[in-house]
Amino acid sequence: MSGRVVGRVHERILGSAARKAVLLCLADHANPDGEMSYPSVNRIAQESELGESTVRKALAWLREHKLISQTAPAAQHRPATYRVSL
Repeated sequence: MSGRVVGRVHERILGSAARKAVLLCLADHANPDGEMSYPSVNRIAQESELGESTVRKALAWLREHKLISQTAPAAQHRPATYRVSL
């Protein structure tokens, strides 16, 4: 967990509680540089109490707005890896 990254997420205005919850979850799983965050969509949904489709939409929006980048694609039995870019 990176408290510094989580703190920076708390300061951001994202226009959606779902987006913020997903970004907070990614930040919580990231290292102090905001890298190596790899919770699955299911894990994010459980921790944020959001539906999986809502999580997927939020991830797409966060990628589109360059707040996260996917550093490794999902593979069998392995979720995608993200970098939180604040």
